[in-house]
Amino acid sequence: MFAYVFWHQRDDAYSAQLYEEGLASFHTRLSALGVKGFLGSFTFKVSGVPWITGEGYEDWYLVAGLGVLEEINALIGDPIMRGVHDSVARMSVNGKGTILAHVNYPALTDGASCLIATPCLLFFNPKE
Repeated sequence: MFAYVFWHQRDDAYSAQLYEEGLASFHTRLSALGVKGFLGSFTFKVSGVPWITGEGYEDWYLVAGLGVLEEINALIGDPIMRGVHDSVARMSVNGKGTILAHVNYPALTDGASCLIATPCLLFFNPKE
């Protein structure tokens, strides 16, 4: 499993309600696309993130493989999705993202797992 995590802030020229409604609409439409391997997406309001001053938002997009992210990116070119995406993007500032990989370490610990961030993306296939 992989996660694309995207941090962003609302431009002060827009209300929080308008921005959050746009985010909700984007995530709802994205989920409705029915992309195989897309496991869901979530948005959290965050503060204290070192690369964001003040409050911001953290979006998580969970996918079964990196090819799913490519497919979603291509589908955002659809006129309806593009419109929903761009309406929120116009209200956003200070965007930063990364890809995380879920990794199990059964040989090193008692079945612990963790997320490894890019650019140091680690692949590990535990023995069954």
